[in-house]
Amino acid sequence: MTTGWLLLATIPLLVVASIAGLRRPALLLAAYASIIPFGSSISLPTGLPAEFATATTALGLVTTAGLVVHVLLASEGASSLPAPLPWWLFFFAVLTLTLAWSVDPSLTLQKLLVMASLVGLYAVSVLPRFTVRDLDVIEAGIALSGALTGVYAVFLLLTDAMHLQGDGTPRFQTAGGGGEGGDPNITAAALLLPLVVSLAAAMSERSGRHRLAYLLAAGLTGAAILLTGSRGGLLAVIVGIGILAFHDRRRLARIVYIGIPVVSLALTFALSAEATQSRLQAQSASGRDLIWSVGSQACADHCGRGTGWGTFGEVFTTYFLDEPDTDRTRTNVGPHSIWLRVPVEAGWLGALVLVVALGLTYQSMRWLPPERRGVPIAALSGLLVANTFLSNLDFKYFWLVLMYVAWVVAVHRPRRPEDRVVGPVAAGGVTSR
Repeated sequence: MTTGWLLLATIPLLVVASIAGLRRPALLLAAYASIIPFGSSISLPTGLPAEFATATTALGLVTTAGLVVHVLLASEGASSLPAPLPWWLFFFAVLTLTLAWSVDPSLTLQKLLVMASLVGLYAVSVLPRFTVRDLDVIEAGIALSGALTGVYAVFLLLTDAMHLQGDGTPRFQTAGGGGEGGDPNITAAALLLPLVVSLAAAMSERSGRHRLAYLLAAGLTGAAILLTGSRGGLLAVIVGIGILAFHDRRRLARIVYIGIPVVSLALTFALSAEATQSRLQAQSASGRDLIWSVGSQACADHCGRGTGWGTFGEVFTTYFLDEPDTDRTRTNVGPHSIWLRVPVEAGWLGALVLVVALGLTYQSMRWLPPERRGVPIAALSGLLVANTFLSNLDFKYFWLVLMYVAWVVAVHRPRRPEDRVVGPVAAGGVTSR
């Protein structure tokens, strides 16, 4: 009964989303982006599996519905489709094919449903025509997500209410929990896009008040990342801000790109618990060396066609039980790297398609103006660095970065005369700021 009433209550939301999607889809996307780092830890009483019973999933479905209405009824759409789009669809097709020989078909089907919702939103989100103003709205939503998450992280730090890990280390976590509180490493990875977007927006041609707001958002986002205690997340931050600084020739911008995160991280580090500081300085691999070793053994036997999407944990358990002299008690674990997960679960074909799709995504940014190229490249590169230590291809923050790259390319790539927008939209401004 509760589920029925909840579904009934979503009808007005779908109507509002349809109207908003028809008038300005960027508002829907900005709202969706604004809760990505923390919405997955907010569970809803829908009776659905944990992956679907979250605030981000609900808003993602509403956003998808609104975008579909916009695409069907709008007078015009995007002038061209992103070059990587067919390859990401092909990648999903390869994952679906593994259902035929999966070692656990029910688990693979569950994971494929999650991927279908993400790939579907990605595909629909690149169909509308966006302007610079639309992109500004979306970037504001992305920056807001980092600021809100940072405020919450600082509040937990100052009130000594941070979540404690099994070893007693306080680590901030909100993203990736499926309503169960989140994961620190996933939270750090989800905050990378808000960080680089906030830093770049602070150095754009905006009013002083807006630039200060973006600087504050960047500082809060950086503090939240450090409080996760994620070393992979910090490495991704270093890569991201390094790329930002490399692509911006302005000396002041480089100082801001490097200085704001450094100051924010240093202050937060000084205030953080001793256990958190010790973890960030530790040299251990947190068990990933064992996972990657056993996973490599499994790959030798199964990477030909894969074991089925989402089944690495079960395959790992099988091989792990044959490992001598180990005291590890938890055996069903994730691969902690997309570069290991994809070949084991989807075979070498899946790995090849993934590499091609990512390569075309980078290629699409090649023709962007220099002042717009740094942010999407930093976001995507940092994402891949973080997911070298994670395996989150089926998480919302991963696909939000892909969507962001597509939006920036659609708005700011050099256009041929026949591709230029005419009429009221052009008057609103579609040139690079």
